[in-house]
Parts: sequence; structure tokens; C-alpha cells
Amino acid sequence: EMTAADISLVAALYRDTADYIKQETGDPYFQYESVPVAAIEGRLGSSLEDNNSRIFVAVEQGEIVGFIAGEVSNCFLPFAPVKKIGYISGAYVTPGNRGKGVLRELEKRLQIFFQGLDLEYIELNVLSENQAGKKSWKKLGYKTFREQMRKRLMNRWLLKTEPEEYGWSDLVKEKATLWDGVRAPAALKNMRAMKKGDAAFIYHTGREKAVVGVAVVKEITLKGKESSSGAIIAAVEPLDKPVTLKEIKESRMFTEWELVRIPRLSVLPVSEEQWRLIVALSKR
Repeated sequence: EMTAADISLVAALYRDTADYIKQETGDPYFQYESVPVAAIEGRLGSSLEDNNSRIFVAVEQGEIVGFIAGEVSNCFLPFAPVKKIGYISGAYVTPGNRGKGVLRELEKRLQIFFQGLDLEYIELNVLSENQAGKKSWKKLGYKTFREQMRKRLMNRWLLKTEPEEYGWSDLVKEKATLWDGVRAPAALKNMRAMKKGDAAFIYHTGREKAVVGVAVVKEITLKGKESSSGAIIAAVEPLDKPVTLKEIKESRMFTEWELVRIPRLSVLPVSEEQWRLIVALSKR
């Protein structure tokens, strides 16, 4: 069982777990900023005082090589006869110690803890693409009994503007503006796909050629069926520093982006990954 002396080492493994998920999935859902170890240690310290949660560690030659964390949780269905379940909130075994039965021993110890609380079921979530994880848990007797699904509600865009005509500073000063005048078919199609709540990068054309700030779509205004469309755009915040087109072109991650391939397109989509990378570049 984890003790106070183990907290810093387990916190490091927690961070490794987060990094592993981030790298292996490539899913923007998990492309979070690195969590400070101190914050993880604080949460782990709190768990030591909770009678309804436990963290067990695997030790090999004095080194912690894995952990499993569990807690008592409510059944996902309020009216089910089963009110409380044991929930595995985290588990990780270092790469060099996988396939040695470490996870089995950790799970066995957590199972004993849950049985001592008279719980009937243990549950956990496994990422849909984590085939190795699914295989490991099935070997321990776990079966899939429900699936979680998700849908992203917010899209992201890049809007180009000539700063000498109307730039980021003008948007900040006015707080919001009607963004219209789009006529090119491809750009107009993208403009018409916008929804209230979508985020947008503001991009300065001309001599600057740089992403300079973040805005949000407050309202959609349609004028006619085919010829034009517009949106009320509000300033959110500037980037830490502008990200130039030159920087973007130097990264292989953007080679297929319309900003690079179709330079005249004035309204274009931004993927979650592209958005994250632009923000990261602005912080360098």
C-alpha cells in the first residue's frame, strides 16, 4: 500500500501515465499541458486520508515499477440495484516491467480492498484504441458492458484580415465586429459551417503574415442563400507572441494545412492538433 514516503515517486508515475496517453493516442482530447508534480502529490496525499480509496504500488529491488489506484464510486445508473462500485481510477506499469504479472498482482490487492468494503463489482474505463490495455484487463476477468461516446461541440477556424484595414487591435478596441465580405466559394462554405461558440485564430496578412490572437463566434448572420455570409466575432485574447507563416511552414506538422497549401483562402478550418501546436509555438 502506498505510504507518504512513496508519494513523490508515484506522482512521477502518474505523470508518465498522462504522457503515455498523450503520446500514444494522439487524441487532442488528451493534449493537456504538463501537470505540475506538486499538484499530483497534493491529490495523492489527500487519498491517504480517504477510507474509501487506496493506491497500491509494485516494488522491484527497491524501485516502484507500477501502481493501481481505486476508489468507491456511485453506479452510473441511479436506479440500479447496485448503488456502489469499486472504480479503478488509474493503473500503470513501467515499460520494462510489463508482461511480468505486475498488473495482475496490483489488481488482486485492490480487489481484496474492495471486497473488504462488501462491494460487488469493479469497473474501469479503457480508451477505445488501447487494444493492449483491453487485452490485459480481459485476462484479469473484465468484460465490456457499456461504451462511452462523445461529440465535439466546438469547431475551430482561422480568419484572415489585412491589419492596415482592420487588425487585431481594432477588434480588441471594438470588442466585437461583424466579419463578412467573404465571397470566394471555398471560404464562404467554411464561413457557413461556423457555429456560435466556435473559436477562431485571427491572422494578419500583408507584411506580417502571422497568427496574432484568439476570437470567438458570438452569432451567425446569413445574407442570401449562396452569395455571402457573416458572423459576429469577439476578441478573446492575444497569443503570447505572434506565430508567423514562416514558423508554420518550417514545421512538418502543417504541410497539409490549407494555410500552407491554399494561401488565398481567407476562412479555413483548424484541427484540434493544429490549434494546440500554434498555441505551443506562441509560447516559445
